[in-house]
Amino acid sequence: MRTRERLVEVLGTIGEVQVRVATLQVSCPYRLTVMAKVLGTDTLERFLHQDLHQHRLQGEWFKRCPEVLKKVRWAGHRQKSIEDELRRIEEAWNSLPEEVRRKIEDERKGIYG
Repeated sequence: MRTRERLVEVLGTIGEVQVRVATLQVSCPYRLTVMAKVLGTDTLERFLHQDLHQHRLQGEWFKRCPEVLKKVRWAGHRQKSIEDELRRIEEAWNSLPEEVRRKIEDERKGIYG
């Protein structure tokens, strides 16, 4: 997210984006806009916060600069790579004959309950 006037970034994990924006907007005098949504975990958030600590203003707020934007783009590219890989796995799974898929699922149920 960013504010137009101050050009700052918020890096954090969120569930419902619009709820998070509304919550932050209450305490921010500038209009917030969502710049990117990236599938991630608390681990990714901690990594980004640590890696960009020199650009931190306070809490989840970071100065908008090339380094921060580059890291956000990297995280977005990482997500696209994961989605592409999941798509390839699903296509490979769907290309298996039905009886092979059933056998694998039965074995998985036996192992994982």
